[in-house]
Amino acid sequence: MNNREENLAAIALIAHAIGDLNDDAVFVGGATVGLYTDSESEDSRPTKDVDFFLEITTAHELETVREKLTERGFTQSAEDLVLCRFRYSDIKVDVMSTKAVGWAPANVWFAEGLPFAFKEKVSSNLYVQLLPLPYLLASKFAAFADRGNDPRTSHDMEDIIYILAGNNTWENEITEAPENVRQYLQQQLAALTPETMLAHLADSEIALLLKERIEKFLQ
Repeated sequence: MNNREENLAAIALIAHAIGDLNDDAVFVGGATVGLYTDSESEDSRPTKDVDFFLEITTAHELETVREKLTERGFTQSAEDLVLCRFRYSDIKVDVMSTKAVGWAPANVWFAEGLPFAFKEKVSSNLYVQLLPLPYLLASKFAAFADRGNDPRTSHDMEDIIYILAGNNTWENEITEAPENVRQYLQQQLAALTPETMLAHLADSEIALLLKERIEKFLQ
C-alpha cells in the first residue's frame, strides 16, 4: 500500500474501533489529507497519527468519552506529553473538541466547520465525517500558527501545500465558502512564500505552478 492507502486504513480502523462515537466524530489531521486530493496527485506523507474531534461542552461529557474509549481498548500513557493522546494498536489517536475542555484541546475552525461536515466512505460499509476543504485548510493554518514552527519543516504546512498542489478545485471551494473562512484563507495564502512551497514539493515546476495558481486566485 502507498501512504495514502495506509492512512485511509488507519482512519477506518479507528473509526470502527470508537464504535458509536464515530456517529459524531469528525476526522481531521494529516491522515485525512489524501482524501482531499485527486487520485493522480503525489502520495501523501506517512503518519501513524489519527485525529478527530467531537462537540464536547462539559467535563462530564469529556469523561464519558474517555470511559468509552477505554472500554474499547484505547489506552493512555504517562509517557505521552500530549494530554489528549490515546493509543490503539500502533496508532496514536488525538481526541479534540469544538471548544477546549479539560484535556481536550480545540481549534477555532472545528466549531465553525462542524455544521458543514460531510460523510466520506473509508471502507466497504464504513463512513466517517470530514470537514469541507476550506475548513480543513483553515484548521491547518491555525494549528501551524499556534505551534509557531518553521514553515519549511512544519507538518501542518506540508499538509497545506500537499492539498493545494493536489486538488484541482480548491479555488472554487474557497470562493464558495462562508465569508469568514474565505477571508482568513485569502490572508493565509497571500503570506505563503515560494521558499515554503519549494520546501514541501519535490518538483520545482509544480511549486511554480502552485505559486501562479495562488497569485491568480488572489487577484
